[in-house]
Order: sequence, then structure tokens, then C-alpha cells
Amino acid sequence: MKKYVPALAMFAALCPWLCSCSSVNPEKASSYSPTQVETYLNQSVFCEVLSQDVLGNALSMRVNFFGYSHHFEYRSFQCEVKGRRSGDSGDSSLLINYAANGKLSNVGGRQKFDEIDGAGYAALNVAGTEGHGYIWFDSRNDNIHFAWLYPDGYVLDAVLFGNGFLYSADDPAIDGMRLIANAVIPAVPPVAAGSSQAYTSSVS
Repeated sequence: MKKYVPALAMFAALCPWLCSCSSVNPEKASSYSPTQVETYLNQSVFCEVLSQDVLGNALSMRVNFFGYSHHFEYRSFQCEVKGRRSGDSGDSSLLINYAANGKLSNVGGRQKFDEIDGAGYAALNVAGTEGHGYIWFDSRNDNIHFAWLYPDGYVLDAVLFGNGFLYSADDPAIDGMRLIANAVIPAVPPVAAGSSQAYTSSVS
């Protein structure tokens, strides 16, 4: 056994250097892992107001996360839905907010609704719901907004964040957001006026 001692001693001396060279950075190691399989929530309705059927028909989106809350005292409502649109390599996010302050919560600077009147945005038509609204791209064409002012001064506004994707003027997502507007604009006020729901979320 003695004849192996020098070799073992040499290995012991070199081990710290060898180990430091051969160690794998966990962050880098993740890049070599097999491609993850996308999973989605097996749920028919999100945030009590938006169905998977509507999301599928409007945006070809499958949902992997949603969270929402609504409060009877303030008649407020917030909802976030995240998912993967067919053909996209990243997730998109849909944010919906409903409140009495007359402001667009999902627009930078929290604009008042009357600030977008006359801005040249396309009119939004929602059958059977009083009020008026608009739909538009933001200045960089990477988000799509819509907003609706109800007769009682409440405002519902929503935005689809494309996760860096740029939309063209004829992108089908603009018509998809019109479908979503027609679904949620009539549905949200009764939900917000009902019993309160503390923030709850679900992820696939």
C-alpha cells in the first residue's frame, strides 16, 4: 500500500484546483436540462368572469396562472391571467382592473378616462352595456389596451402584455381583445358588487 501514498498525496494536493475547475454553476447547468413541457390549468372559468372558451377563441391562449380579488366595500375588482398563446415562445399577461376613481389603472401615469376621449382611439362597442369605451395599441405596439367608462363613473381597463412581441395593425389579437371586452365589461360590475373575495391564485 505504501507505493500508492505519493499518488494519493498528489491527488489530494490537486483536488481543490481540480474540483474548482470541474464544478458546475447551477445556473449554467439549468441550460443543459431537457426542455420543460408546458402545463396548463384545467379550469373552465378564471376570475369568475373569463372562460377558457373565450380566451381560446379570442387569443388562442392556454392559462398557466391566474390571480384575482374583489371587494364589496369599494366595488373594486382586479384580475391577472397569464398563459401561452398558440405559436408564441413566451407567456402573455392579461390584466383587468375595475374601480370607482375614473382612472385607468393599467396605463402609465394612471390617466383619467376623459384624457383618452378625443385621443383618436378606435371606439369599443359592447352590446347591452351602457357607457362608452376605446381600444388601442400603446405607443410601442407591444401592448393592447381597452377601457370602458360606465354611467356611474366606474372604469374598467385591461391590457394584454405581449412579453416583448410587437403587434401589427391587423393582428388578430386586436379582435380577440374586443371579444374579451364584450365578455368582461358586462360581467365584472355584478361580481364586484357581490360578496368580497380575498386575493386568491392558482398556478399550473
